[in-house]
Amino acid sequence: KEVLPYSLTACDLSLVSVMPGMETLVAPSKLYSALAAGVPVMVICSREAYLTELIAKAKCGASFVNGDSQGLADYIRSLAANQALVKSLGQAGREYLLENFTPEVIAKQYDQVLCEALTRE
Repeated sequence: KEVLPYSLTACDLSLVSVMPGMETLVAPSKLYSALAAGVPVMVICSREAYLTELIAKAKCGASFVNGDSQGLADYIRSLAANQALVKSLGQAGREYLLENFTPEVIAKQYDQVLCEALTRE
């Protein structure tokens, strides 16, 4: 527990992968840790997965389909050559997390859902 923050921020890039067909069943918690750490995120999942949309909205990295090893390698090389982009993607991810996934934001969303359910006729 004491070294976790250091291990999460020790890398320059985070990789999140989801097995094909599992995208609608799981929400990888390591994604949120990567966003919190402020590092760019590479996601391996289907094109239709919500993770692909989230990474695009957050502007914090890139998504790749399973098996696209060349795309992954090219992306890693492009980041290695551009530290300003690495920093920008990491900051964008952290900002997206703070705007969308803090306990306060999630609590408000739950409250909205409950209020809507209670006011339905």
